[in-house]
Amino acid sequence: MVRLAIIAIFWAALGSTPCDIAIESPGGSKAGGSFSFTVSSTAVPVTVKVSVGGESVETKTTAEKQETVTVTIPETARGKTLEIVAENKDGCLVSWTETVQ
Repeated sequence: MVRLAIIAIFWAALGSTPCDIAIESPGGSKAGGSFSFTVSSTAVPVTVKVSVGGESVETKTTAEKQETVTVTIPETARGKTLEIVAENKDGCLVSWTETVQ
C-alpha cells in the first residue's frame, strides 16, 4: 500500500496522470464454470490476459471505459492459481490472483 502511495506521489510530481486502471471481481472462480470480472480504465483499449497455473486461458481487448469480461475456467484448473493481468494503452498494469475452487 505504501508502495502505491509512493508511485502516486511520483506521478503527481511529474505532472503526469497517474494510472487509473482497476479489476473488480467478486472472486469465487470455479473449475469448469464461467467467471466474470469488470475492468475499468479511462485509457482504452485495455488488454486483458487470463491464465491458470501459468497457462494462457484467454486474451481479450476491451473498448469501453468500464467493461465486464467473462471467461470459462477449465475443468482441470481446481487448486491452481487464476491470474488476470490488465494493461491499458498508457502502459498501466494491474493484476488479480486467486486459487480456483
